[in-house]
Amino acid sequence: MTRPFAALLTFALLGHAHAGLPEARAALARQDYAAAVRALQGSGARPGTLPYYEEQLLLGRALLAPGWSGSDPARARTLLGWACGMAWEVTNAPSPEVRGAACVLLGRLEEARDNPSQAEAYYHDAAYTDNNQSAWARLAILELGRGASGDRRDMALNTLTRVATEGDPEAQTFLGQRLERGDDGPADPAAAATWYARAAAQNFAPAQAALGRLLLLGRGVARDLPRAAELIARSAAAGEPEGLYLKALQLEEGLGVPADPAAAARLYERLLGARALPRPPATRRRIWAGCWCRAWAQRPTASADCSCCVPGPAT
Repeated sequence: MTRPFAALLTFALLGHAHAGLPEARAALARQDYAAAVRALQGSGARPGTLPYYEEQLLLGRALLAPGWSGSDPARARTLLGWACGMAWEVTNAPSPEVRGAACVLLGRLEEARDNPSQAEAYYHDAAYTDNNQSAWARLAILELGRGASGDRRDMALNTLTRVATEGDPEAQTFLGQRLERGDDGPADPAAAATWYARAAAQNFAPAQAALGRLLLLGRGVARDLPRAAELIARSAAAGEPEGLYLKALQLEEGLGVPADPAAAARLYERLLGARALPRPPATRRRIWAGCWCRAWAQRPTASADCSCCVPGPAT
């Protein structure tokens, strides 16, 4: 984290009021993470109060933002730990929303560290103590990801469907993915598009990318290149890998946007985590898309021909 933002963060935690909380919430909603930290400058509340723990949650969210120069996952982990571990001590105001949200973010950090057991402990706490819908969704997704069968699979699917119906965008997107792949019966891309649309309407970047892909392909929905371009651009701006890939594909092929092979190549290299590799854009596209297709299909032996995400045959 840069020195100015480190100083700004310290000042935010040592302030005396919490008038900046609404501004910080609004800044996070529009993905302006620097503005969120600035809004909290001087808004540090007394420890043991709900505003204090909400500060930790909002700052933690800002510091986890992908692609922001001020991001600091280690610092975010500390802040979220305070909110998740101590917000329940607040007795003069309801705090389950703050505590549950912090515990879910900690769970995601543990998943990123390949520590699913600790992640599940955080999700379990947030779900059963705070009735956090995102935590219920993550528990169901983890259970299904382990290949649950029989009653356990049915319970996980029921939970996922319930949470999706109640409006959780991650549950809606995951349910859409299962329908699109045909995990629980015949593939139904039209039904998948419906779930993706509900999640995309909440600015959930993975759903925006998924719906944009279906619109790009005309799969389950009528092909709509302008609408696809809009959704893909929003997803890519949020740093979503599929959104970045689809944006690169559009730029390479001129699908709904002016063709720009050089810009496409830069995006492919960003996704591959390498630079200036001596291969043409089409090869870059196939390499990254092949890896993504296999991961998305959740089958390590799946074909790498990229037919699941590239219009027409791979070059």
